[in-house]
Amino acid sequence: MASSLLGAWRSYRRRTGFGREIITLLLALLAGLLLMPVGIYVVGRVLLGGYLRSTTDTTPGSLVALWSDYVAGLSQGSLAHWLVLTGPYVLYLIFRIGRSAFRA
Repeated sequence: MASSLLGAWRSYRRRTGFGREIITLLLALLAGLLLMPVGIYVVGRVLLGGYLRSTTDTTPGSLVALWSDYVAGLSQGSLAHWLVLTGPYVLYLIFRIGRSAFRA
């Protein structure tokens, strides 16, 4: 598995231009769809307590409940949900801009 990951990394590094940017965008969106809700759930659970789906809930919801609400928010066009989804790519772009400004 390590050799296949290394091969995928080398293939990614060899790419330039539009193809590499599309792969980066897709990986960032995948992270925003799968990893960001997990991080939000874990940090929220530690700092704030259980996930309550509504103000009338008394039992905390699970990670699956948070993720289903997240996907529902995306499908409804909620700005907050879309910012979470696109956040990893935006941070990547900010890093690239900062790095190029620092080099200049």
